[in-house]
Amino acid sequence: MTETLIREEEAAQPATARKKRSRWPTLLFVVLLISLGLVVSGVLPLQQYLARENQVNAALAELELIEARNAELSADVDALLTDQEIERVAREQYGFVREGEIGYVVITPDAEDP
Repeated sequence: MTETLIREEEAAQPATARKKRSRWPTLLFVVLLISLGLVVSGVLPLQQYLARENQVNAALAELELIEARNAELSADVDALLTDQEIERVAREQYGFVREGEIGYVVITPDAEDP
């Protein structure tokens, strides 16, 4: 009877070993799925982060251009607040002539007229 019991234990061990071996592929598959899920959940936000970073850099470059243009316009406004600049613009654009001055208009002949 002892021999029978030992044989039964030996016969039972390979079955247990087979069960453990059959669990490894399943366990490995589950671990791979979890790892893949973690990688995907980490990669997609990284791509979104990089896209947002590019948008921020583009917006900062645009802001720099706008601030430079704003500085130019502020300088023009400051210049137009002086009497000399107002007179210069009035003379150039509107033909302003002070009292006592004589205004002249130079007419150049068109090349198309015979």
